[in-house]
Amino acid sequence: GVCTEEAWDEGDQVPGGGHRQRRRDRSELSESPRCSRDTRKGSAITTYFAAMPPLACLRMLIAFWVCARLLGLDGEVLWRKPCTCMSFLDVKRAHFTAAATREVYVELPQELEEPGKVGLLRKSMYGTRDAAKNWEIEVRRVMMLLGFVSSVSNPCLFYHPQRDLRVLVHGDDFIGLGALPELQWMNRELAKHWECVVRGYLGPQANPECGQSIVVLNRLLSY
Repeated sequence: GVCTEEAWDEGDQVPGGGHRQRRRDRSELSESPRCSRDTRKGSAITTYFAAMPPLACLRMLIAFWVCARLLGLDGEVLWRKPCTCMSFLDVKRAHFTAAATREVYVELPQELEEPGKVGLLRKSMYGTRDAAKNWEIEVRRVMMLLGFVSSVSNPCLFYHPQRDLRVLVHGDDFIGLGALPELQWMNRELAKHWECVVRGYLGPQANPECGQSIVVLNRLLSY
């Protein structure tokens, strides 16, 4: 087992005048390394490692998007793959949805505390050492269930051969590229498994459901 202590994270709050104000309260754990059995050299890499895509993956999606249209010498669009858009979805409290893969005991919150009793985690919690890896396993499970295949080069990239959808998963952010109806299908299916918020779609101005700019990974994307 692993000894943990519970703490509260109040999230990030931007002072007045910033882009937005957000306050998020959630329970998270502080795991003590000395209580873990995985103390052998190298074991932490295989036990707790979770992949994170490089910025080049986002650039690759944009490159695919740009190549979905053919421009003439005067800049006029001669051919465009129909309804090609980008989708931006955020999963709320992602780590809480992934099943725990270790035997982890936690101190109970004050309102549930009983002498001599602790809690056994059934789901991951923020602050445990393998929370990110468990979330990666959960993402792969759901994406495979929906018919996606994982990239050989990076496990954070997925492709749906029947629906021609490309997806980049960056933590709890899902960035999709494909036809708008297919992206909407994907977002509806993901919402059946997790609490999701669709931040928006980026695409042609003629499409009323698509915006012309959005901030993703601290970068402004404009169509």
